[in-house]
Amino acid sequence: GAGYVTLASHSDPKEIAFRLTMEPGLPEAAPMDAGGVRRVLDNLISNAVKYSVRGTQIEINVKQDQDRLVFSVSDQGQGIPESELPKLFNEFSKTSVRPTEGEQSTGLGLAIAKKIVEQHHGEISVKSEVGRGSTFSFWLPLKNSISH
Repeated sequence: GAGYVTLASHSDPKEIAFRLTMEPGLPEAAPMDAGGVRRVLDNLISNAVKYSVRGTQIEINVKQDQDRLVFSVSDQGQGIPESELPKLFNEFSKTSVRPTEGEQSTGLGLAIAKKIVEQHHGEISVKSEVGRGSTFSFWLPLKNSISH
């Protein structure tokens, strides 16, 4: 099977439940650098943990959409005000949303994630609702014709 994600590194004291849903029959080898993908996912998951309230759930989803592989990480955290969404992926951008238990945040993680995704000719985006949580998604092309 395709082992994209290991969640053990994120089992933190906040008692967050993880749910990983992978569409059956995903392509075994996508033309991408697995280390890069893991870094992006790690980033999104650790962010989700930081901004989640104790005892909530984080959902990770991997599916194929035509010639794309789509990953998403959803949390039940505080959500991000809509006016701040555009600056999320800028380097050192800080939003008004604080980690729930005082964890450190450099503001670099999402900028790095965006860089990695774009190097693979993909895109990263976010949907969020204040008080309900956020979903960060990124897709990568599955076409084998990509030259690195």
